[in-house]
Amino acid sequence: MTARVLLFAAIAFLSGGAARGETVLWEIAPQVTGSAVTGLSFALTFPGDADGETELSLPDEWGGESRLYLGLDSIEASGGVLAPGNSPAQLRLTHAPGADITLTWQIPAAGDGPPDGKQGGGNDYRPVFAPDFFYVIGHTAFIRPDHIPGSTPAGANLTAFAEAGIEVVSDLEHGGLTLDRLSESTLFGGNIRIIDAGNGSRFALTGTLEHISDEDWRAAFQQIAEDQRAYWQTGHDAFLVTLLTIDKGPDAYSIGGTGLGDAFSLFVSPNMRLDTALPIVAHEMMHSWVPARIGRMPQENEATDYWLSEGFTNWTTWRNLVRGGLWTSQDFAAAFNKSLNAYDTSSVKNASAAEAAAGFWARRDYQDLPYDKGMLIAAWLNHEVSLRTNGAMDLDDILLGMQSAAAAAPDARATDLLFAALQTGAGWDARADIEALTLAGGTVPLPADLYAPCGTVSPVDTLIWKRGFDFEATSAAGWIIQGVRPGTRAHEAGLRNGMMITSWSETSQDFQAPTEKTAEVNLAGETVSLTWLPATRETTPVRRLQLADDLPAEACRIRLAGLSF
Repeated sequence: MTARVLLFAAIAFLSGGAARGETVLWEIAPQVTGSAVTGLSFALTFPGDADGETELSLPDEWGGESRLYLGLDSIEASGGVLAPGNSPAQLRLTHAPGADITLTWQIPAAGDGPPDGKQGGGNDYRPVFAPDFFYVIGHTAFIRPDHIPGSTPAGANLTAFAEAGIEVVSDLEHGGLTLDRLSESTLFGGNIRIIDAGNGSRFALTGTLEHISDEDWRAAFQQIAEDQRAYWQTGHDAFLVTLLTIDKGPDAYSIGGTGLGDAFSLFVSPNMRLDTALPIVAHEMMHSWVPARIGRMPQENEATDYWLSEGFTNWTTWRNLVRGGLWTSQDFAAAFNKSLNAYDTSSVKNASAAEAAAGFWARRDYQDLPYDKGMLIAAWLNHEVSLRTNGAMDLDDILLGMQSAAAAAPDARATDLLFAALQTGAGWDARADIEALTLAGGTVPLPADLYAPCGTVSPVDTLIWKRGFDFEATSAAGWIIQGVRPGTRAHEAGLRNGMMITSWSETSQDFQAPTEKTAEVNLAGETVSLTWLPATRETTPVRRLQLADDLPAEACRIRLAGLSF
């Protein structure tokens, strides 16, 4: 069946779909060349604005990319007339007041997409059409009618894939969708393996991992899903995790991902190990609740609230990993100290929310800040709530209260629900205190007994990681060394601007405890090895959770897991 026939069937289906009570209906059909999906066809049916003019927002900036609309093609409308909007990322549709509109478009494999490949660091989230699989995130494909609220009931039809004999998984396959969920979605298909972990949990992947079997994934995924559902006191709602294996070279070791409603997309190198992958998988799965079920993010510039959406996700994830037995107290302390070290030594730790949001997609230090700072804010709030309620409540109770409030008021902002839950549950008007840390960029306070009886949080004199050259500028310059300053350790070792670096290895552990590193550089056509300690010359006090020598193992586990106060 050709893409043209599939698209026609989609439009016919959508035209009669409103009888099901859905205001917006989205049909997706494959474009097939040989046995491969080489593109997708889309049809969106919705009511036009009552004033006869509908503004449409095309995919633009998301996931560090810009001008994502360049990947869309053949945009047409039935029931109205399309015209350019106020920017290249907008279109204007004129029609009869409230008319039924069907919008169609395509994403061909040969679409232009954002210029110059991946923009910025992180994963490449643009549509992928490989010979044996395809992968698309809704944010990169969905055209949004601006006048329709995000909570509006919506539906999706993917039956064209089954008709073409193509395996596909998506979080669009179930009911209860909204307009927001259409864009916060993932579509993954082709020659993929689907692991059913039970109770609506699915894990879909392609490629081969050297150290992790499909059974390893199934067991870990199933336990994480059950632990998180128990924490949030919810039923067996659907989970979908998709995993793409991305080979970035023989020495590359990488993992990253993004949460998408009740789907979670991971990108890993073939040499990934399960102990590294577990917290990332659990973090992405936790996004099903944080912030999805505890309140909305800001409509504009949502990065100002990433301290909540990402930081609180880390805090609840780590708590659950200890609670379910997948982490020991030592595992927790290692993760906590890594994050605390990154925060205390960050040159941007006191950035305001506006500054942090502006730099989020441009610089790694700004990108890391909300994860680290938000986790510490959650740890501080947990301690404060327990103190203010004499141990009767903690942050778990506040989050459950936010979940209940968000179900009753789906358009409420998560931060407003947090303030309200703290006031109701702990009798604490915390808005000014929290905004001093977030909006104004204050330093997060941590009491010494934050995690007693596990140990104490106290400053330790530490050498601070400092490469001695500008890593980001060097990468952007094609690995031609940039940013070496006279008098630094790197300069004394012989590193100079303009050299080409051919080998450099670092891990997250290096950031906490720097050790000597060797860089191989090309100098006058020869490879030269240069060794130095990438660290400051003086120590700086950095806070750490120092576990007690005579650690009360079970009492500590109970404390970190939040099983008693």
